[in-house]
Amino acid sequence: MKAEQNQRLTQVGPGTPGGELLRRYWQPVAMLDEFDPALAPPMATRPVKAVRLLGQDLVLFKDALGRFGLLDRDCPHRGADLAFGRNEGDGLRCPFHGWKFDVSGQCTETPAEPLGSTLCHRVRQRSYPLVEQAGALFAWLGPEGMEPPPFPALDCFVEQFNHGAAVHDVVCQVGSLKIRNLLKILVEPFDVISLGFGILGAKDGVPFRNQRLFDTEQLLVQKRVEACIRNPGIDCQIGLRNVG
Repeated sequence: MKAEQNQRLTQVGPGTPGGELLRRYWQPVAMLDEFDPALAPPMATRPVKAVRLLGQDLVLFKDALGRFGLLDRDCPHRGADLAFGRNEGDGLRCPFHGWKFDVSGQCTETPAEPLGSTLCHRVRQRSYPLVEQAGALFAWLGPEGMEPPPFPALDCFVEQFNHGAAVHDVVCQVGSLKIRNLLKILVEPFDVISLGFGILGAKDGVPFRNQRLFDTEQLLVQKRVEACIRNPGIDCQIGLRNVG
């Protein structure tokens, strides 16, 4: 493969073919737990997070009403990094000249302007649609002014879920099979070893392993799946643990 072809297939930044394609789809941007003060104490006073998604620098913040906003990080005034801004509950204030933006990207204050100035009404920072699903925030970075597509109604986004700091566990019903962390399989269908299978019995519900598979374990997984397919009545769960 030539270098030009490799770049065309792997680059995802703004303006690249791959980036333009991926921006037409909802992309995970953060876990809701990252804004939970019980798990991240700084979020109690400053729910702001710098984000880099598809090679693009963004700032994610939560206002006093619980709404999330995802904006371009460079302030439209002088290009200061809004990730260092002050969250004032009703908006994020730029650390340089104090321009403030709400979750929609609308500028609400421009200090030092003459009394009666309406400059802030004409200033808007690019913001991106967000959807909360399955304990995560998903963003759509498509072209400005274009209506984003409906969020995909996959089982793994609507079923009961639970996750912790080290383990993300989502259960989906696929026919007669219950598959954990189906999203992980969808995005990494060829990376079997790194997934780390744990087999949950129909009755015991306890994974016997959560480590990398070796040949013997792979064979056991295969036999268990085949048994579930042959016997639709079996409550077969395949546990996929994403330990990070």
